[in-house]
This record gives sequence, C-alpha cells and structure tokens, in this order.
Amino acid sequence: MYNRHEGEKMIETQSRLEIHVPEDIQNIWQSITDILAGMVKAPVALITKLEFPYLIILNASQTKDNPFGRNDVFRFEDLYCHKVIMEKQPLIFSDARSEPDWGDPLILKMNYIAYAGFPLEYPNGNVFGTLCVMDARENFKPFPFLELLQSYRSTIESHLTIL
Repeated sequence: MYNRHEGEKMIETQSRLEIHVPEDIQNIWQSITDILAGMVKAPVALITKLEFPYLIILNASQTKDNPFGRNDVFRFEDLYCHKVIMEKQPLIFSDARSEPDWGDPLILKMNYIAYAGFPLEYPNGNVFGTLCVMDARENFKPFPFLELLQSYRSTIESHLTIL
C-alpha cells in the first residue's frame, strides 16, 4: 500500500518535466489506442500524461462509446490510473465494485468497472503517465492481451527516450 501524501509530493516533482510529443508520434500512439480497444472490444483505451495534480489524455481510442477525448483533463485521483502512477506497477481488475479501496472516484460513477493499466516512464524512471484500457462491463479476466499491452508500453517508452 502506498502513502498517498508522500507519493503525491514525489509525483508533483516528477510531473514538472515539460515534453512536446511530435505529431508523427502522436499518430502512432493513436493507432495503439485504437488497436487495443478493438482487440479487447472495450470502449476506452487511453494514453495519459501526468501534470500533477491532473492527468491529461494525450490519446483516446476513437471508438463509438468512448466519452474521452484528446486533451481532456481530469483530477489525478478521479481515475484508476492514479494507483498505477503512485505504485509504478500495472493494475488489472475485472470489476471495481468488488474492490474495497476505490471509494467513489469519478470514473466509477461513469460506470467504468474493468481496468487494465500500465505506468509509462521516462528513461530516468520518472512517471510520464499511463497506458490503459477500460470497460463498463466485466472484462479482462483471461488477460489474453496483456502481452500486447506490455509491448505497446515498451514502444511508447522507447519514444520517450528520443523526445
């Protein structure tokens, strides 16, 4: 378990790194979110960037039922991604309603109950943001796509080394 307040001080310092993502890389990242959402038949795949205390959506899958869009901004604690960022570990669950630690984040109010997310890190180990997939139905139990998610994470992180 993480100490939220200590972790937030660490994250705030790390998130002050300014970075511009060129359009050609943004286009690759868009393809990644679209492919992920299609493969797992989930409405939402995102690449986020941490700008503490906010998460900015850099890329959102262009799927029919995705309410998120590029440059949408959310408070850090309103998304499941905050735990991924704080612990710098992947997080996967099929139904957040059965997870007692969630409290009442905005994302749960939006009925997104299934989540699979990986932290994205700069080459120096600081957190950039997350790569995640969400669904309003129980999903991700067999996790057949986790290797693909990990591979895409590596691709995005390799892009961060050249930015």
